[in-house]
Amino acid sequence: MVKRKANTDADSLSTTVKDENAAGTSRIYIALFSESNNIQPLSTYSDIEEDDFTCSFCGLPADLCTCIIITPGGMRCPLCGGPWGSCSCLSDIYGPGNGNENSGDDDYNGPSGGGNGTGGGNSGNNNASEGNGSGNGNIVITSPNQKPVKDITQAASDAVDKVLKDHNNDRKTAHCNEGVRNAFYNLFQSKELYNMRANDMVKYWKNHPEKWEVIRMEEAQELANQGFFVVAGWINTKGSGHVCLVVPGKSSRGKWNGSFTTLPNTMDTGANMKEKSQPINFSFGPLKHSGVIFFKYK
Repeated sequence: MVKRKANTDADSLSTTVKDENAAGTSRIYIALFSESNNIQPLSTYSDIEEDDFTCSFCGLPADLCTCIIITPGGMRCPLCGGPWGSCSCLSDIYGPGNGNENSGDDDYNGPSGGGNGTGGGNSGNNNASEGNGSGNGNIVITSPNQKPVKDITQAASDAVDKVLKDHNNDRKTAHCNEGVRNAFYNLFQSKELYNMRANDMVKYWKNHPEKWEVIRMEEAQELANQGFFVVAGWINTKGSGHVCLVVPGKSSRGKWNGSFTTLPNTMDTGANMKEKSQPINFSFGPLKHSGVIFFKYK
């Protein structure tokens, strides 16, 4: 077995190698380069909303995991030296002009908004903003359930804060159903979505078309910017599903279901996700894209 211990700072990387005998065992330790030198504990993740799972990297129980991540502030392309995501050196891997296309959800979540590869991710995103505005333009009132854009944004923000408060600032455990439930209550003072897990919510939306209209993802951001309560959900037939709220804002460009397209923004309180706004491909992993359904509260 070869162990490699890497220490990084803004200007240098030193590596110490120690050989040990371990029959039938080999491990690879990857050194990550980061000019920000921002090292922090890695949040473990799981497909289910319960917290009795083991880290997929070290195999230890979630509460004993000591894995780390290095966040990518100031990261440079290893080929040309330019800012990460602004060049086309790695376009064959990530697609043109974007160094962070692999999305996160309950089976892949970074500690603050997605990341690269499988497992814990790097914070932030490199999706270029485009498309719809913040929703402060010409709003057409077609339903009594439309709300001022600022109210939806505030409701989403307060919903995330409440989830964190209710669970002692726990950012690892999934509470996606609570985030959506809280936001809905904040806007409509209704407990319609209470006592439902993620799978239950999606099934409820599907079974009540008189209240919840199925829409296309391409419509989601504009409808949120028009003041509608818009949600996205995925049913997991083998465990807990995932739900999130589409929030007003500018859409972004990213990968969805194998193609580059325009992505709406979501509020997400799933596993390792307590985000008030992020591109939706950070909320659902690639294997889930085809099964995600969008609904508008009529």
